Amino acid sequence: MASVIALFYVHLALEPDYRITNYLPSGSQSLTAEKISNDTFGGRSLIFFSVPVVENGAMSSQSNRKRLGEVTELLVDDFKAAKVFSLHSLWQNFGEATIAKIAVQLETAPESARQGYISKDGSRMLVSLRTPSSQSITETAVLVKQIKQSLNKLPYASKIIVTGFPVLLSTEFTKIINDLRASLLVAVLMGIVLIGLATRSCFYAVVAAIPNLFPILLTELIIFSRGGNINVTEVVALTLAFGIAIDNAVHVINVFNSERNRGKDVQTALRDAILEVAPALGASTLIICASTAVILTSALPILSIIGELIIAILVIALVANLTILPANILTLARVFSSKNSKERE
Repeated sequence: MASVIALFYVHLALEPDYRITNYLPSGSQSLTAEKISNDTFGGRSLIFFSVPVVENGAMSSQSNRKRLGEVTELLVDDFKAAKVFSLHSLWQNFGEATIAKIAVQLETAPESARQGYISKDGSRMLVSLRTPSSQSITETAVLVKQIKQSLNKLPYASKIIVTGFPVLLSTEFTKIINDLRASLLVAVLMGIVLIGLATRSCFYAVVAAIPNLFPILLTELIIFSRGGNINVTEVVALTLAFGIAIDNAVHVINVFNSERNRGKDVQTALRDAILEVAPALGASTLIICASTAVILTSALPILSIIGELIIAILVIALVANLTILPANILTLARVFSSKNSKERE
C-alpha cells in the first residue's frame, strides 16, 4: 500500500510529451535532415506572432513599421537574430526611402507574395520564430509562457496572437494526454468495481485494487526514469496492456472463489487456485511478450518503446497477481476472521 501511494507521486510528476522526431526511423535521412536543420537554422517548427497594425495602410504606414520592429527586436533580444524573421528583418539595414519603396511595391504584390508577411486584409503583421522540431510540447509550453511574459512589456501585448503548429500541439496534446491518463485510472477503478460486482463481494474488489494499480504505476516509474515525460502513444500502450493484465486477477479470483465454494479453507483454496492458474497465466504472458518483442527491433523509436512498456506491464502484472493478490487475500481473510471471532465473543 505504501509503495502504491509513493508511486502516485511519480504519476502526478510525469509531464505530457510529444516530439515529432520520435516518429521518424532511426538513422533515416529525414531524421538526419531534422538534426541538421536544428543545428544550422535553429529548427523548422515555426511559432507565429500575429501583430495588429496601428493604422490602415499596412507597411506604407511608418507607425505600423515601427510596431513591427518593436516586436521583432524584442524577440531578437531573447533569441538569436537568425531564428526571428519578419519584414523588419529584411529591411532593417536599408534606408527609409528604400523601405518606403518596398512597402509600396508590397501593397500591389500578389497575395502569395504577401501572405508570409501581412494578412489579406492588411490588419495584421506576421513575425515568425524558429524552434527545434525535436522540442517537446512541454518545452514549447514553457517557451511560449516566457515569450508572453517578455511581450507584456509592450502596451499592446494582449492583442498579439501567438500561434503555430508547435503551440497548437503544446495546448491540445497536453490536454489529450492528461485526459487519457485520467481515463486509464478510471478504467482501473471500473475494472476493480466490475470484479466486485461479478463476484458480488467487496472483499474481492479490495484485494484486486493494489495488484492492478501497481503494474501501471511501476511502469510509469520506468517512464519517469527515462526523462520524466509521457506521450500519447505510451498512455495508449499502458491502457491496452492493462486490459490484458487485469485478466490475470480475474482468473485467480474466479478459481479461488470456486475452491472456497467447495468448502476449502482460505489457505488451501488459495494454494490450489495458484497451482491451477499460474502455468496458464505464465504461458499466456510469455506468448504475448514473445509476440510483442517483434516490434522491439523496429526502426521507429516510439514502436520499440511501446513494445518495452507492454512487456514490462504484463510481466509486472503477472508477478503482482501471483504474489501481491494472494498476500492481500490471506491478510484480509485473517482480518475479517479475527473481527468475526471478536463479534461472536
